Parts: sequence; structure tokens; C-alpha cells
Amino acid sequence: DRKSTRLKASPAAPDTSDQPPLDLIAVLQRGVSDDLDPLLRALCLYGLARLDLNQAHAVANDLMAGPQPGLVAETADAIRLSQASPSTAGKPRPLTTLDKLFCLSDSEFFNQLPLSSLMDVARPCQVRSYAQGATICEMGAVSQEMFILFDGEAEVLIPRPDGSRAIVNSIAKGETIGELGVLTRASRSATVIAGSQPTTVLVLEAEQLDRLLRQSSPVAIGLMVIISKRLQQLLRRFSDAAEPRVSSWAGTSRAGAGEAP
Repeated sequence: DRKSTRLKASPAAPDTSDQPPLDLIAVLQRGVSDDLDPLLRALCLYGLARLDLNQAHAVANDLMAGPQPGLVAETADAIRLSQASPSTAGKPRPLTTLDKLFCLSDSEFFNQLPLSSLMDVARPCQVRSYAQGATICEMGAVSQEMFILFDGEAEVLIPRPDGSRAIVNSIAKGETIGELGVLTRASRSATVIAGSQPTTVLVLEAEQLDRLLRQSSPVAIGLMVIISKRLQQLLRRFSDAAEPRVSSWAGTSRAGAGEAP
């Protein structure tokens, strides 16, 4: 009975399943303030903002009271700007180098790269935004840059004989556009437009991609994987298109064979 009484008297443990562990927040806060590599400090601040935005705001404000390395200052500024104000409410915040880094790490083309190489790719990447239905690249234009879809969706269009355009593929976040054409500087083989929502892409110029392929075997391997998958998609598409014709031809042949003497 005494045991039963003790159990009933014990207060219920609070439900912390949705709360980040306090020790993790403390570790990230310490990582921001410690004398570490600027990339590690910026990553700690970025992670802290995902766990406790209010705390990250306070840390960012403290950091910007003095000089900081470029990557840390950029990340802190972005967190400070994320606070709603009459001038910034409803506006998308500028993408940081770390935003670009995480997008690239999710991309099949770049996800085999070590962190230092991903940073080398992320820094020079431009950011472009497109309204719904806006053209990202036009069929027939010379390929001078490739795109990595950061947010939204894109559609690949080719012309029909009647002048209309058919959607032949959809592109999702993290997927690349135009990387094969950039390698040969060939003309674009299709038009790509922003899909049913505003779309943001990262832009990597041809010269930067050339340099990456010369310096990084993982990028070259990633390109071969993408080429292989694209060829498989094309083969399946041609196979599906040819199947009705083959069936029709076979039926005609069988009918003709039946009429032969």
C-alpha cells in the first residue's frame, strides 16, 4: 500500500517529446561562441535557429556587437532579418551560403562531395527567383549555365507539331537543369518553366562546373549517374510510345497471314 501511495503522490513527468534537448541547445550555443572554424560556428548558429529561433536571435545580436568572420556574420544577419518587422514581413529572406550548401547536399549531382568542396560550389552560386509559369531557360538558347532547384517546381516543355507545348518532365527540389548541355555548350533541347508556384533556383556557370569536374571525381561520378538515369527514362519513354505501334503491326501481320493461301 505504501508503494502504491508513493506512486500516486509522484508528479507526472512533463511531455518533452516535442522539445529539443537542452544539452543540445547548450552545445550549439557554446559552438557559436568558441574559437572554432568559422564554418563550424556558422553551422552551430544555423542549427540553433532551427531548434530555438528566439535564442538564436539573441545569440546573433550578441555576435554582431563585434566583428565576425564573413560566414558567421552572414548567418547571424539572416537570423536577425528573419524577425518580423513592418519592412520585412511577408518578404522572403535572402539565401545564405549555408542555405545553398544544404540544397547542394540534397542534390544527387553534388551529394558525394566533401563539405569543403560543397562550400566551394555554394559560394559562387547565384540565386534567381521566377514567378509561376516564367521561363527559366528557353529551347534553342546556348547552354551557359546549369540550375539547381532550391524551392518550388519546374516543368520541361517541348513543342508539338501543332505549335502547342507538351510537358515531358517535372523537376523537384534538389534536381538539376541543363547540366548536360553545359558540358558541350549545346543549344537547349527543351524549355523549362516555373511550375504551379514561385520557384527559386541556384545558378552555376559553365566555367565553374568545368573546374569542378576537373578537380573532383565525385562530381564526375554524379554526372555519370544522372546521364544513366536520363537515358533510362528516355528508353522507357520510347518503349512506351513504340508498344502500341508494335501491337498494331503484329495484329495486322497476323490478319494478313490468315488471308494468305
